[in-house]
Amino acid sequence: MKRLILTLILFTIFICDLTAQSEGGRLAFGINGGGSKYWGEFTDNQFWLQGQGFLRYNILRNLSVQTTFGLTQIRFKTDADALKTYPVYFGQNARQDSLYNNYSKNIRDKNMDRIVTYELTFSYNFFPSQAFVPHLFAGIGYMSFEPKIGDSGYEGATPNKF
Repeated sequence: MKRLILTLILFTIFICDLTAQSEGGRLAFGINGGGSKYWGEFTDNQFWLQGQGFLRYNILRNLSVQTTFGLTQIRFKTDADALKTYPVYFGQNARQDSLYNNYSKNIRDKNMDRIVTYELTFSYNFFPSQAFVPHLFAGIGYMSFEPKIGDSGYEGATPNKF
């Protein structure tokens, strides 16, 4: 399975690079979407949605600037194993719907996290008039996330104790 995924990624990159042609003064935009899943201490079988939008301006034939905005939502569960594994965080005798340790919010079995990203990227194409266009890019990004209590997240933020 890993080999298939890697092959598809490399094939996609190869095809994109073969068809990449740039001209100065052009503006491009696009969106993408997909699924997201959290694998970690509080895991389950929930997939949720993610998406990105971008705006790219080709300053010159070989130099472009791109801004990207992304929004991802992940869902995770707090099961009995997690409550036993982290007694300092949840409390010694924690159970569903009891209060977090030293916090005025209830522990819920389902929780969510909304992740927002912003990126600014500059790209330099070495041979913009060729069919194969190797390029170098650099940029800066910002990511904001805050795990929330409950399936919808309206019950407030989870405590930040770690």
